[in-house]
Amino acid sequence: DPATGRVTYRVKVAEEGRTEVSAVKFTGNESVSTARLGSLYLEKYGRPFSEIARPSVIVPEEIDGHLRELEQLYIEEGFPDVRISYEIRPNVEGSTAEILYRIVEGERFTLAGVKVEGLPAGIRPVAFPPP
Repeated sequence: DPATGRVTYRVKVAEEGRTEVSAVKFTGNESVSTARLGSLYLEKYGRPFSEIARPSVIVPEEIDGHLRELEQLYIEEGFPDVRISYEIRPNVEGSTAEILYRIVEGERFTLAGVKVEGLPAGIRPVAFPPP
C-alpha cells in the first residue's frame, strides 16, 4: 500500500492429507516387554503409553520424539547401546499406515556392587538396599 508503506503478502498453504494409523508394532523388545514399556512410560513421563501404541494419525515429528523417549527408557533399564528406528508402512489402499518400531536392545548392563574405601574413621557406608 503506497499510502502506508506496508507490504501485504498472501501465502497459500497446501496441507497434505492426514494418514490414519492402522496399527503400531514393536519388534526386538525381548528383555523389556511392550507392557513393561507402557508402565515405564507412564511412570517417567506421566502420559499414557497409548500416545505411542495407539495414535490416531501419523505425525513424524511426534514419532521422532517418542523414539527418543523409548531410547531413554531403555537406557535407564540398563541398555546403554539400545538402537531404535521406525518405519511407516502404508497399507495397500494408501489411506492408512502402520508404524513399526525396530528395537535392537544390545547388552544389558547391571551393577554388581559398590565398594567404598577411604571413609574417615567412625563412618560406615550405608548398605543399599537397607537391610
